Amino acid sequence: MKDFQDIDAHLEDWSALRSTVDFSGILIGNGASRAIWEDFAYDSLFENARTVEEKPLSQSELSVFDGSDPNKPIYKPEFWERVQALDINGNHEDPTFRCGPAGVPRMGFPNKIVMNPSEVVFLYDAGNTFRWIPINKPHNAERDASYKGDSVAKWEGDTLVIDTTNFNDQTWLGWPGYFHSDELHVVEKLTRTGSSIHYEVIVEDPKVLQKPWVWTPRMIRLNTDVNAAFWEDPPCDDQDLEHIVTKERG
Repeated sequence: MKDFQDIDAHLEDWSALRSTVDFSGILIGNGASRAIWEDFAYDSLFENARTVEEKPLSQSELSVFDGSDPNKPIYKPEFWERVQALDINGNHEDPTFRCGPAGVPRMGFPNKIVMNPSEVVFLYDAGNTFRWIPINKPHNAERDASYKGDSVAKWEGDTLVIDTTNFNDQTWLGWPGYFHSDELHVVEKLTRTGSSIHYEVIVEDPKVLQKPWVWTPRMIRLNTDVNAAFWEDPPCDDQDLEHIVTKERG
């Protein structure tokens, strides 16, 4: 493999690009070398990564890996080492890499919602799965803990509020390494306005989190394509994980 400096030598000159292209508000990676932009100054993340074994990545370097959203779950200090270990070994530790279910709330907003006055059903094409949620019913205390938990819903004005408890601890809240305990409690709020649904999520886990994790609200728009349809998702049959020898961080 070529030296990182040899790769970087063939990248575009950013000063020249800046004079001809409007980059305002954009964070861009460049093919072989995901880049850090700071006032249009360029630095090779690969070059910086050479020192990872000697020192941790800086916050600016980490921001390239974990995306631009600063809204992350805040773990109690005694659990950060575990989060880091799961992160560093993400492709071997993430349950979804082994065809495990994503769980709630990681599975996210459904592809389709079907409801009547007494129940709502979330349909997901990923994994051909669903969530059945009774309305105005108590939690079922006899159910065993599960990946998707026990969900019940109620109306608060025009907002459908879904309360989910009774989880096992076999899923993640998300990549990288955001695990949870069996005390996970998730509240989802859906408010429809016209052809859009405002989606909010609050995650509580007093066993491992310092405070509730409130997702950045999302606006989901109705798919108006008359040809839109559900397509069967092929069964998950992992053939790759045993052959992966590198470590992937989130």
